[in-house]
Amino acid sequence: MKYLIFALLKPPRWFLPLLLGCMLASPVAGQATLERVRGTVERRPAAGTAWQAADADTRLSAGDGLRTGANARARIAFPEGLRQSLRANTVAVVKDRCILEVEEGHVAFRKDPRRGGACQFESSTSVARITGTAGAWIVHADGTSELFILTGQGFLFTRETGRVVKLQAGEVARVDAQGLLYEPRPMSAAERQAIRGDFFRPAGYVGGHLGPTIYGGDRDLNPDNEVAKFWESAGVGFGLEAGYQYSRRVGAGALYMSGHYPTVNTPIEAPTYPAIDQATSSKWRHHVAVYTRYHAFPEARVGLYGQLGVTTSFGIVNDRVRTAIGPSYGFGFETTLSRSLTMFVTYVNLRFFGDKAIDLADPGGPADVTDHDTMTFYSLGLRKTIQLYRPRLR
Repeated sequence: MKYLIFALLKPPRWFLPLLLGCMLASPVAGQATLERVRGTVERRPAAGTAWQAADADTRLSAGDGLRTGANARARIAFPEGLRQSLRANTVAVVKDRCILEVEEGHVAFRKDPRRGGACQFESSTSVARITGTAGAWIVHADGTSELFILTGQGFLFTRETGRVVKLQAGEVARVDAQGLLYEPRPMSAAERQAIRGDFFRPAGYVGGHLGPTIYGGDRDLNPDNEVAKFWESAGVGFGLEAGYQYSRRVGAGALYMSGHYPTVNTPIEAPTYPAIDQATSSKWRHHVAVYTRYHAFPEARVGLYGQLGVTTSFGIVNDRVRTAIGPSYGFGFETTLSRSLTMFVTYVNLRFFGDKAIDLADPGGPADVTDHDTMTFYSLGLRKTIQLYRPRLR
């Protein structure tokens, strides 16, 4: 026992340097692991030039390159608590200690806030640093880089001048191909929903809107669309929607709209217009639409989007539920109010064929004002991003 106590009090000359080295040793890039691959994922060893198929559970060394093909994905784990998902068509190089250089592509990341130290992303023009953060790092073909922060905070540097900006949750900043660093701005609704899609499914939204409605058909009191008569035939309607943002530009959803159309049952004394019993008919029409939505300017503070879809309509006419189906289209403007709330104004036009679908009227000949029936919505609304998630890479 006394020899053991003596050894602890006066250890060998080589023991302290060894202990100190173990305490100060940092995880190295060789401890990074390619956890998961999906689709075509290739690896280029640091000492080689040829690309070869990469397998899951592969250890990565400093200088190793990775690239993903179309519809492919690769997930990397660093010992510092950083997990990264390389999306399709991404080319990157693992560098020293929790550093990833991205030549081109999209990398979603989550850094465990309980693990100390910062991690870093690089491009030819910029450097991003994160600690306890979830977000995305995107490098475009022209060298422009963007840092998106969902939770936590991050820093973006430009190599050109060394200038740095700090980003908070819900913000994005970019460095252009010339090395010019732009101030952080709030993410648009489309950007936020798309980036969240890297972490959970679905990355969705719900919304509601309210505004005037217009009926256009053979019983329309304003067939020539005179502005002065607009409000004479206008009613009021509301809508509810739910959708999913597949990317920063493309989304899809379902929309329920209910509108009051004062002139849809207008009695007209002509033999070609069937009689409508006002007591057993409703001036309300209900519509269910499925649509695809395209955001033209996802980075703008005020974004523009267009949508195309198919709509089913139903309402009670002469004590009978009548249904119709037809195409729908529309466009709108949206602006972000907060991290999860967006305000929008929208125009939606619904067209129904044949001519009797909505108003029972198909007079034919010169008296036939239109060969279809139209319902139009002009509305103002709010859209909320669903936040029932914990940032976790897919």
